[in-house]
Amino acid sequence: PGGFLKSHIDYEVDAQGRREKETHYISNAPTESTTYQYNRKGQVIESIKYDKEGNFVEKRLFKYNAQGLVVRIRTYNKDNRL
Repeated sequence: PGGFLKSHIDYEVDAQGRREKETHYISNAPTESTTYQYNRKGQVIESIKYDKEGNFVEKRLFKYNAQGLVVRIRTYNKDNRL
């Protein structure tokens, strides 16, 4: 009540400037993080989300067509189910 929600996101990047990890914070406490993997073309092929304790939440796998557009995203839960 009467306060402000202060949130921010920290990004870690690799040598090519691609996002490797992002961590979300509220009031300077981490709330979740996501890591990213890329293919040779620099496209995200996998993202994995973790909760604030570092426990696996979900995994997303990305598929691209010949034009480089995302044509499918599969999301798996902690039980490895779609």
